[in-house]
Amino acid sequence: MDASKSSALGLSFGVLGALTVAAVSSRRSGRRGGILAPKVRGDGGGLPHVDVSKIVEDEEKVNVEERIKEKVVANESTTTKDPSTPPKPPPTTTTTTTTETIPSHSRLLRPPSTLITVSTQTRETNRSRMKQVSKTPLKSSPSKSKNKTSKSTYTITTEPITKSTSTSTDVESISSMTQTPTKKTTTTSTNYLSPLPSPPTLSTPSPKKTIPSPSTPLLKLKSLLLTTPLILCIDIGSSSIRSSFYDTNLNPIPYMSLDNSVSIKYSLNKNSSLKKILEIIDVVVDQILSRYRLLPTKPEIIGIGFASAVMNLIGLNCLGEQITEFMLYSNTNNGASPGKTEDDRIKTGCRDHSSYGLSQIERLKSDEIVWKDITVFGTISGCVISRWTDSMIKVSYSEASWTGMFNINEFDWISGSTKMPGLEDFRDNEFRIENDRVFNFGERWGELKNVKVYRGVGDGGCANLGSLCFNRERVAVTVGTSAAVRVVCEEEVEGFGKGLWCYRICGRRKLIGGAMTDGGSMVEWWEKMYDTKITSEIVEDAMAREECQLVAVPFLEGERSVGWRDNANCTIYGMNRESDKVDVLRAIFEGVSFGICRILEEMVECGVVDREESTLVCSGGALEANPQWRRLICDVCGFKLCDFGEGSATSRGVAILIKEDYEGKKYEPSLEQLEKEQVLVPDWTRHQHLRAMMIKQGRLIEAVAEIW
Repeated sequence: MDASKSSALGLSFGVLGALTVAAVSSRRSGRRGGILAPKVRGDGGGLPHVDVSKIVEDEEKVNVEERIKEKVVANESTTTKDPSTPPKPPPTTTTTTTTETIPSHSRLLRPPSTLITVSTQTRETNRSRMKQVSKTPLKSSPSKSKNKTSKSTYTITTEPITKSTSTSTDVESISSMTQTPTKKTTTTSTNYLSPLPSPPTLSTPSPKKTIPSPSTPLLKLKSLLLTTPLILCIDIGSSSIRSSFYDTNLNPIPYMSLDNSVSIKYSLNKNSSLKKILEIIDVVVDQILSRYRLLPTKPEIIGIGFASAVMNLIGLNCLGEQITEFMLYSNTNNGASPGKTEDDRIKTGCRDHSSYGLSQIERLKSDEIVWKDITVFGTISGCVISRWTDSMIKVSYSEASWTGMFNINEFDWISGSTKMPGLEDFRDNEFRIENDRVFNFGERWGELKNVKVYRGVGDGGCANLGSLCFNRERVAVTVGTSAAVRVVCEEEVEGFGKGLWCYRICGRRKLIGGAMTDGGSMVEWWEKMYDTKITSEIVEDAMAREECQLVAVPFLEGERSVGWRDNANCTIYGMNRESDKVDVLRAIFEGVSFGICRILEEMVECGVVDREESTLVCSGGALEANPQWRRLICDVCGFKLCDFGEGSATSRGVAILIKEDYEGKKYEPSLEQLEKEQVLVPDWTRHQHLRAMMIKQGRLIEAVAEIW
């Protein structure tokens, strides 16, 4: 072996030795760093590979090797243990414990509540040893670490909740109180099934910082003295499910209604799971009752009522299991409508259109296997009542009329309607919540045992009654996910416009009007399209753009009133280089308002509404979120307009119906209630400009209808 190869090999081993010494020294000094520090165990540890040939060829790396040796010698000299020097304390470990709750949605028979204990533990030198389950009770202790910032990982254990005798608070406030200054990497959930536990005391990074006191409006429930009987209202909407309490004087109960009602957001579409929806309804009842239990006096609960997003139909097998998609108005591509005569329109109160139940059921019949397994069609509220009371599935006249297969004058299904459930009026049944064989709701909800459960009513009819629209002088305009114009009639209706419909609220009330599938959903589409959350500033900017020339046809999911075109699509016309997203939003607001105006015009033509005497009463989530929209509707339609300013009109409508049955007499709103409302008067100059834009939209609809 010649001298050059021998020196190169010696140099290589020298470098490897230096690296090894550096690594050992680095570990002894507690450092992970270094020029070529090894990786942490568990991350592919071991010394890095050194290419000997490159070291030989590169003379500069020889100097690097010498500098490494010098540093190693220096490190070894500094790390030599001195017997007189006391040993260094071990690295401190910071532990932060938080308490969170999660919803019990996985099984219907799951225990009422589960407590999730999340432990945060840090070890800087070895992450593979951090998966330790904490089973100790929650304790508050100041952190011992002052100079080091720890990184967090989480382990989860489950423990049952035990009742606490300390101050109770709402689950929402508990969720906010469990936030710590350290970064969290877990998602906070809310256990809607749990009673209101006392807030836990948590460890904080510094003993100087204190946990905020448990201040919540729900604590005032303990001093709220109520003696009037209560009504539990459940609003099953298309985007949320809400439960709230009203008394028999129709006053919303503080902290249990309106903005403080129990609400869970979801989305009702054709692919929705009936089982999940039933679980959500159980959850909102659990939580509203947990608030009821805080009352020092426990007033009698006289009834439970439902407002349902209609139409909703679903096919069930002999076991009551869902075997079809939900049939909703928003479903498209249902095929050709089966065809109705004018006589059928008068009987059912509905036009011939593919969105109604008859067309969607005809499509189901084409699949013989599925059709054979269907035992009965049901609605959401019908399934809830059947489940709670262990009874047969039935539907109300109201829910049945929205399907387009119900004879509104003879109170029966029309011929050709097969596998439909039994029918009852809103107040006919005598069902009570008892202990059935499976779910034991009577024990779970002792406060509701033997309370009368009322049939579901269409949310449109409830919104009319709740906004005090009992006659033709007050016309309800509701813009939520959809948009609708409706008027209540108690007398016999001889005829109504071909662009309108006529449904049943109950045995003695009818509802005449028209609806658009897309109302507030157009605004939601805009937010998704432009990835922008709508704000009051954006809405104000849109409303100020009077010269905007964009025209929108708001038919994302087809047209109902007044044209009833099965295959209609959304169209936005007039875009140029200067157009922006605010222009599009302005066109959407106008487009929906123009559709509302066309419905009103047809109601005026058939004598259902009087332009001089009738007042529009606005309600609905989209109008509550965008109050400037009301002024636009007023100016477009040329009607006086007032805002129903008492929160959820739909839940209040349910309470009115139950109050009438409980007291045995018709409810009449007082003049004082009506005089409180602030009435808007149309701006007639602006009205003329908007009418010109509405005519332009009508021409656009006729033009694009040829290609629909």
